[in-house]
Amino acid sequence: MSSYRSHKEKTLLEQVERALTPEEESALFTPAGYDFREAEKGGYSNYSYWQSTFRAFFKNRVAVFLLLVMAALLWFVEAGRLPAWVLLVVIVREFAVTALRLIAVERGRVIAAAWSGKVKTASTMVCICLMLLIARPALDLVCAAVILVTTVYSGAEDFVKNKDVVDWSNL
Repeated sequence: MSSYRSHKEKTLLEQVERALTPEEESALFTPAGYDFREAEKGGYSNYSYWQSTFRAFFKNRVAVFLLLVMAALLWFVEAGRLPAWVLLVVIVREFAVTALRLIAVERGRVIAAAWSGKVKTASTMVCICLMLLIARPALDLVCAAVILVTTVYSGAEDFVKNKDVVDWSNL
């Protein structure tokens, strides 16, 4: 047995020590080909490369909708028709509520959209449409107030109703 093992070790050692031929060396350092269609068939995740990432994003209606809302609000800020801090409150609320929902899911709980969140969404859409159609400073002020109040109220309601989801004492 030991002679077989020593012979095998000697053969392996000789193969390791042998230098590569130029053909073997060039084949070793030649980049592999990549075909994204074949990668899709291979069962890679939707997030395996940018084309799939964008495709998956645009299939998510909620994400596209939120992106369009934020783009419209950002445009109003740039045009001087909406205070930047109002947009900041909207963005912080969205991130905070999303984080709360993710923590809840991690703990086996689902937080459904509250009625106030639906009112916030509807009123924000109406305000964006009005601001796009009618350029009046008074209307801009009213819409900013409506967006701000509904955003703060719905965010606060989500956190108050689900205060047991986050262990605030460990933060």
